[in-house]
Amino acid sequence: MEYSSIIDQPKLSEQAKKFTLRELVFKYLSHLPLFLLSIAICVGAATIYIRYAVPVYKATANMLVKTGDDNTLINNAAGNDLINNTLFGGRRVNFDNEVERLRSTAYLSRVVAENNLNIKYYNEGNIKRSDIYNSSPFEMIPLFIPDSSISYGTYAVITDAMGGVLKNKKEAKASGISFKWNEPISFKGVKCILKPRRPYIQKDLTNPYYVEWNPINKTTAEIRSNLLISSLNAKTTIIQMTITSPNAEEGKYILDAIIKVYQKVNIEDKNRVSQNTIDFINDRLNVVTDELNKVTNELQEFNNKNGILDIPKQFGFYLDNYYNDTKTDSTFILTKQVLNLLEDYLLKAPTRNKTVPSTLGITDPTLTQLVGQYNVMQLKRLKDSVQLNSNSPLLEDDIHQVEDLRRSLLENLHILRKDADLREAQLEKQLGTYKTNLYSLPQKAIEQNEIVRQQTIQQQL
Repeated sequence: MEYSSIIDQPKLSEQAKKFTLRELVFKYLSHLPLFLLSIAICVGAATIYIRYAVPVYKATANMLVKTGDDNTLINNAAGNDLINNTLFGGRRVNFDNEVERLRSTAYLSRVVAENNLNIKYYNEGNIKRSDIYNSSPFEMIPLFIPDSSISYGTYAVITDAMGGVLKNKKEAKASGISFKWNEPISFKGVKCILKPRRPYIQKDLTNPYYVEWNPINKTTAEIRSNLLISSLNAKTTIIQMTITSPNAEEGKYILDAIIKVYQKVNIEDKNRVSQNTIDFINDRLNVVTDELNKVTNELQEFNNKNGILDIPKQFGFYLDNYYNDTKTDSTFILTKQVLNLLEDYLLKAPTRNKTVPSTLGITDPTLTQLVGQYNVMQLKRLKDSVQLNSNSPLLEDDIHQVEDLRRSLLENLHILRKDADLREAQLEKQLGTYKTNLYSLPQKAIEQNEIVRQQTIQQQL
């Protein structure tokens, strides 16, 4: 009997481990209320979260930046002359700098200010306040802000087609200030105008709206924190901008505004360079025109006083040679005047930080290249000084590069002036020989020729 008990014990243990399907179902049915309660709680929580959570939308835009190397209009032009600078501005774009400029606080502040992005509109619900952006039935036009460093907000309730009431609280029984469309109204010291965007509907009468004016630097910081700017890839100059916003239309509008302001800034830069060039040309034309008129009148008076009509043909050979060398001499004089003019333009305080208009006819390739590089850096420094802080390393680097290019330009001008002086001295020596041969000419003819030489110089200028 003892041996039989030992053999039957494993069989009983195996039977104890086996359950029928019915036993298994009844085992879990005892916990069914708990399962149903858990499902109800999860579904309810998810429904509440989806209903009241603030949505986040992502908007993306791509913008092509044409660098100076890709601008065929500039590259195909014959040199960096005055006409090219006037028409195209001689502009070169650094792609990385353009990305940094789009990220800068100063640039984004301009975007916010020009597009009123610091004014927010909300649909006030029982629990959640929804950003409706420009879908509100009215818009706020600020006239006076007492303190631009803090935010101002108010509840607006539309009562009829003529206007509504501004309240500090959204409760229906809260007192408020009546307003009419398109008429000035004040709240919390803020003076503004509420202008309808569209005819109101019945739904507008039941929903209180919350309108809020925020400081520009606050809105700029919010946009900057949600804005991502990067290169599309390393082989292109396409900037990809991505922004997250609780309103999809607002995100699209912000990206469009950034692109439009970028285009406007580029046009302003080109206009500024062109205007500097035009002002320089007009100043020089006024001076040269006065000098030319003076020399022309002097020649006319000399001819009338001395009755000179023509130079005797027997002296034609000497006069022709003298005249040809005089033209060459005027070229050297013109070259030196232009070199002195460029040197003064680089050193004088009013024009020290401006672009050099052009080489004005000097064909030295080194000078042309240095002027082009100098203008590019001056324009880059000017743009960075507006967009960056005064102690920015990028701005300091721009200033150092401009000063290095200015020193290189001054050294090149000095070399060219010495060369012009040497050639002019040689030509003056040759002109002295011709003058010796012309001693037999009437003194009046010599004086007349000198006046003509001065007139030729002024005409070339």
